[in-house]
Amino acid sequence: MANVPQTHPPTAPGREIKKRKNLTYAEKWEIVKLINGGQTKLSAAKKYNINESTIRDIYKNREHIKKHIETTPPQVASQALRSRNQLLLKTEQLLLERYLNQQAKRNVTVDTREVTKWSK
Repeated sequence: MANVPQTHPPTAPGREIKKRKNLTYAEKWEIVKLINGGQTKLSAAKKYNINESTIRDIYKNREHIKKHIETTPPQVASQALRSRNQLLLKTEQLLLERYLNQQAKRNVTVDTREVTKWSK
């Protein structure tokens, strides 16, 4: 057990290990706009200090990012790192609408606490 191999090779002298950088959807959308504006993927990668392959992945998923930006309020988009399943969001929205319509037909007032309790 004395000669157990290391799981990660040691880093080269003078070289730092990069920390993972989480980009918000707002930052990802800015990257997409930069590339659409004529900037190269490499220059965008240098600007945000991330790998060019990450920039290519972001650009490849630009439709998903655009949909997320359009469907969420600006405050949420500037903080969100990952989006929830769109089908799940739509289902929750439809269920909430149905619940509110049922309560309105019964002339029952609904407040936020009741909706939260009902949704659990």
